[in-house]
Amino acid sequence: MVFSSTPPLYVLPQQKGRAIIPKTVILLLLGIIFYLGVLLNISLLELTAGTETTANLVALLIIITLVGVGIINTLRKVKYDYLFYQDRIQWNQKTVLYQLIINIQRKEKWSDKIFKTYSLQLNDQFSIKHISQEVNIQDYIEKMRSYASGQSGVMSDRV
Repeated sequence: MVFSSTPPLYVLPQQKGRAIIPKTVILLLLGIIFYLGVLLNISLLELTAGTETTANLVALLIIITLVGVGIINTLRKVKYDYLFYQDRIQWNQKTVLYQLIINIQRKEKWSDKIFKTYSLQLNDQFSIKHISQEVNIQDYIEKMRSYASGQSGVMSDRV
């Protein structure tokens, strides 16, 4: 889809702490569990001390690399804001037209409760994540959806 280069009507930033902290904690815990499993397996093998040390070091480096890549990937995703235009919502390279939004579902995970955020599932392919509870973006999307479908002649660009 090719769209004009008009500025967005509204920019919704993600709550960066909500996106980064839980993902980092989960990756670190999984990395520790995986490394302990590797240590257990290596200790059960009959290896020389040098080979065992090398295997432990290689496993540790691989796990640190995987955790680091996961954290970097999360940091890359969280830097993009949700851009609201007159006819669509855009995030990074993903776009959803207001016409394609049928049912908006609000979702909260355990980490959302801690960080006072929520997510909105707009359709099967598009969701808005890490929204501050202080922002009622669902009403704004409903108004924009009505406006885009021609049901309302009034459009508000404030949330």
